[in-house]
Amino acid sequence: MNYDVQLMFLGMKNISKKRYEQCRQILMSLQEQEKAMSEEEIIAYAKKIKPVLRGFDRLIGFGSSFADGDLYWVGYFKLLHNYRYSYNGHPFAKAEGLEEIGRIKTYHQYHDFQSYVKEVLWQCPKEILDKACAFEIVVPGYEVEEQYDKDVGLFCYTTVFYEGKIPSALANEEIKW
Repeated sequence: MNYDVQLMFLGMKNISKKRYEQCRQILMSLQEQEKAMSEEEIIAYAKKIKPVLRGFDRLIGFGSSFADGDLYWVGYFKLLHNYRYSYNGHPFAKAEGLEEIGRIKTYHQYHDFQSYVKEVLWQCPKEILDKACAFEIVVPGYEVEEQYDKDVGLFCYTTVFYEGKIPSALANEEIKW
């Protein structure tokens, strides 16, 4: 992500000094987090932590047969550098037996249907990453404007991490940068 551009636009906004400093701190922290995790580390975590989506009636790519509100593993997850799992993915299997182990606030360049896996992974604390097998970006509704932090210039969501067992077919998926 290009944080220099975000910071430049932040300086042009008519916001209080306190809000400016809050937004600047968010952007600087995100930049540090992204730089702190190598491509190899992200790939290693992506092999053991898979995205899940909650089935509901208007979910892109899932269709009405998955409108039950349950969690589903997302399949066809191959390229990390440009893969938007909830936009490009397909339901693989119902994600059963998962136990929540943590929730964090994550920032994304695009709205939830186009979030990148790598964005989630490099924002998560290592102690959660080491235990997790799945993550879900919580979708509070379809009002994209409500999830967009116009001052920071990014979308903000709660991301839930789970521990449990990944289906073997997904666990063996090849993942590339």
